[in-house]
Amino acid sequence: MARRALPRGGVDKPVVKKRIDEQLWFRAGTGLTATVGLGLLLNWAGPSLVKLPVAGQVFLQLCRVVNATCEDTGGGLQASSRPDPKPTDRLGVVPPPPPPPPEEHEADLAALQSDSQGNSLATAIAVDNLDGKQPLRGETNPIDRQDFYRFTLNGPSTVQVLADGTAAAAAILDASGKEILTAERGPAGVAIDRSLKAGTYYAWVRGSRRRVGTYNLMLTASAIDSRPGDDTLSTATHVGILGEAQNFKDWVGSADEEDFFRFELASESRLNLMLEGRVAHASLLDRNGERLERSDRTDFGDTLGRTLEAGVYYLHIERDSRKEGAYTLNLSASLEEADAES
Repeated sequence: MARRALPRGGVDKPVVKKRIDEQLWFRAGTGLTATVGLGLLLNWAGPSLVKLPVAGQVFLQLCRVVNATCEDTGGGLQASSRPDPKPTDRLGVVPPPPPPPPEEHEADLAALQSDSQGNSLATAIAVDNLDGKQPLRGETNPIDRQDFYRFTLNGPSTVQVLADGTAAAAAILDASGKEILTAERGPAGVAIDRSLKAGTYYAWVRGSRRRVGTYNLMLTASAIDSRPGDDTLSTATHVGILGEAQNFKDWVGSADEEDFFRFELASESRLNLMLEGRVAHASLLDRNGERLERSDRTDFGDTLGRTLEAGVYYLHIERDSRKEGAYTLNLSASLEEADAES
């Protein structure tokens, strides 16, 4: 029988195909064996390897590729179909749980305590030194939110109240507890600046509804250079017989809103008035207190000029709106100008 001729190259095609198939089966079997072996190895050594600081993450990813369990649960190996563990950071540490909701803080209110000091006008803390050099320290919580401080002014003064920390608001009260001025918390805390007459007052500090902690209170008072007791016609400052220029300095504001001056003219004269400071207006009154004329506002201050008969007159210096500050009153009477006008 004639022999079959071999193809060019000397290798039969079926033989080549068979060898390729054998190589594929060998590689597949070898890969399966390696994968199973690697999985068993990682199941055994994985719980220790994944604890390494950096390489642990590499082994953990390899475990997931070969479907192996690499965490030690204390109860042996588990099926790989279980859910992923909790999220971890790059070092394998589970992050802490989120902070508790506000309701849990409210539930702790029963554990908070309230002191009896300064919680009312009757138990107010007395403050004798108002130089502001030593801050007063207080404490508030949701069930003890307010403190009262009592202080006394011997004369008209400018009072400043500054509070920080847990202070949410502050106020100044009069001797009966009536509110004079209140301020809410700002970016730098609570601040009040107010002039007050002589007397007894209270500083009130209110804490936050939710916060527990301390605050610092600065309470200062600066005396005002103001004439006392010149707020009525009967207590007006006596100038005497007006002739040559005279100057008077005083102050107006919340603590002293008006001043009166009494002067006389021996004969018909022209009154010249200049009020500097731009914090008040001046009115000319007759001897019965009736207004005759009001000053005019200029760039230099208020001015008033009028020819008057001989007699007694008053000047009423009245605070301008809500302004506060010192002023200078210049007064003079001229006979020559009065004669020239006539």
